[in-house]
Amino acid sequence: MRSLGSLLLVTALVGPALADKKIQDMTPGYAKEAAACAIQKNGLVKVVTGAKDKAAKLTDASAKAELEADVATVEGELVAVEAHCTAVQGLVDFLKENADAAYKKVEKQIDARDNTVRKLRKASKKAIEQAQPTVRKLIAKLAERDASTAKPSTGPRTTPANFPSKRSIDLPALPGSWKMTGTAVTDTVEYVEKQNQATVTARAFSGATCDQQRTMLAKRTPDLVDLELTDDKLGVEWSVRAVRKDKTPHLVSVMCMPTKTGGVLATSDVLPSTNTALADELSNVMRAMLQAHAAKTTEP
Repeated sequence: MRSLGSLLLVTALVGPALADKKIQDMTPGYAKEAAACAIQKNGLVKVVTGAKDKAAKLTDASAKAELEADVATVEGELVAVEAHCTAVQGLVDFLKENADAAYKKVEKQIDARDNTVRKLRKASKKAIEQAQPTVRKLIAKLAERDASTAKPSTGPRTTPANFPSKRSIDLPALPGSWKMTGTAVTDTVEYVEKQNQATVTARAFSGATCDQQRTMLAKRTPDLVDLELTDDKLGVEWSVRAVRKDKTPHLVSVMCMPTKTGGVLATSDVLPSTNTALADELSNVMRAMLQAHAAKTTEP
């Protein structure tokens, strides 16, 4: 039989371990929320900064006043989003700092922070929904600026690549490896570079609109961030990004281009979710794949 001292020692070791695990199990969910919030915030900051720069260059007083009013609306949204981001990141930091603490010792502090996050999350979501039409309006105006000031690319040469569908695109000269797969309707590019992994898929759809596709996407992924459209001539209707909250977070970007019978969705999925630079680079691949579909439509 074990001595009383041994039993007490085992109990002392097991108790904190279970409590510690509870704190550690809570952390990933809040960390994903913090990452998604950061993407939302950074997207809005980019829109606000670009719109302010554009407003400063306008000579038409009426157009300038309208643009400044739209900026003020989005800045109001940004305040709520930043408050949410700060609170949830603060909770993540607190959980990590107390990862080895007994849960009951910090339970009240965790509950208080969680209650704050819940309130700010709700306020942020409401602000985003109210200002979303204005955000789209500003993105469209910034796209006009980009189209008028665009310069010819002086970057590295691209590599031609063919899909099984017979559509072809030019791939950027990245250091990793590419693999082309797909069907008559769907084209897929797989990219691998050390710890970085990504797929880009273009899929034709019929019997629906891009707006309907966005609505369905928003139901599955509520933290969508609208991205600036820089290729208005291609006809892309919207471009969004979010962190997909799987066990391992993914950074997902989606574009939609309407066609006569429906449209084409281009989606990039990047690991790790923090690699926004790769996601930005792959946005060019997404546009190229959409353009390939536009040139050779193979919808059912």
